[in-house]
Amino acid sequence: MLNLIFFLLSGAGAASLCATSEGLSFWWLPLFWIGFYLAITLVFFLGFVISIPFISRNPNPEKPDRFSMKYLHFMTNWLFGFLWVRIKREGFEKLPKTPFVLVANHISNFDPMVVMAAYPGAILFISKESNFKIPFIGSLIRKAGYLSIDRENGMRALRTLKSAADLVQNEGLSIGIYPEGTRSRSGKLQEFKDGAFYLAKKAGVPVVVMASHNTEKIRMGKHFLPITVTLKVLDVWQPEELAATPLPELAQKSHDLILAELHETD
Repeated sequence: MLNLIFFLLSGAGAASLCATSEGLSFWWLPLFWIGFYLAITLVFFLGFVISIPFISRNPNPEKPDRFSMKYLHFMTNWLFGFLWVRIKREGFEKLPKTPFVLVANHISNFDPMVVMAAYPGAILFISKESNFKIPFIGSLIRKAGYLSIDRENGMRALRTLKSAADLVQNEGLSIGIYPEGTRSRSGKLQEFKDGAFYLAKKAGVPVVVMASHNTEKIRMGKHFLPITVTLKVLDVWQPEELAATPLPELAQKSHDLILAELHETD
């Protein structure tokens, strides 16, 4: 919607410029229209970047800042509108009304953003430490409550999972975690680690198993046609089933479910 407003304002500005400038042909209208649109978008984006340090002046590091979460959600939706990315949702009626742990395949750096844009509620992600060092964005996701995980240090990773369980129980927030541990550069599904299922068991919440399709085609400034990505909820493991099933088995069942979906749509 915001991108549509920018587009209409740009058209009005370009038409006004052509109408009021002597000797300026209306053949210039498309060029001015595009120029106004890019200028408005650039100013808006720069305003977003500059505002990040000020959106939460006294954040509690132990508690996610709700305004930062909503701000991140808003900007994510704006970005996908600008990039002409359409998100198709399948099986979202299966999502629990209560907090949950989300597991999915990981094929793009945009995967968490796609989920955030598609899911109407609040969802945080456990992410690698290097993402928190990205200028401006790292500060925003930290304020929003994202948790960093050290994949090379088992004890620190366990502490992160326990902190995530506290967020689920005390703040009523859902947590997303990619059990492959890292993005698959080949697109092939990698082996699942069991940390996400440990988290769900400890928090006593369901696990939502989701498959992502086509997100690897999202390229900042490198695609010029609309693209559609799909998020499909495959199944939901309830807390009772989680409690009765060993962690490796839960990881393998979720892996096989996503793998079957990916093969089915190849």
